[in-house]
Amino acid sequence: MLLSAGIRAQGLGIRKRYADVFVQCVAMRDLKDVGWIRWKAVLFLIAGVFACALLLLEQPTLKIAVLLVVAIWCFCRAYYFVFYVIEHYVDPGYKFSGLISFARHLTAKKRAEGRPRILG
Repeated sequence: MLLSAGIRAQGLGIRKRYADVFVQCVAMRDLKDVGWIRWKAVLFLIAGVFACALLLLEQPTLKIAVLLVVAIWCFCRAYYFVFYVIEHYVDPGYKFSGLISFARHLTAKKRAEGRPRILG
């Protein structure tokens, strides 16, 4: 992965000395420390509460509050569907690692289904 990221960096016209920085930014490791995972969850919660509060301060109506709750609930269910249902019921061979990974999985699967089968 590091090599392909470095090649992409140079292919994008990034000089060699900046390519190493690009590779370090692209090649992040998985977050495994429980403390950092919890901190990340707290930051997401704070950002969500802050965004909801700003929306409700902008338009403080019951209609906006209800629509906001429904939108949040629907996005949570959609994320659960992508994360859990696909991995455990639809395609057990697929391991979820993010929404971009899921989009790539879908496009690769559609491309594979669209190809004619070669009988041999």
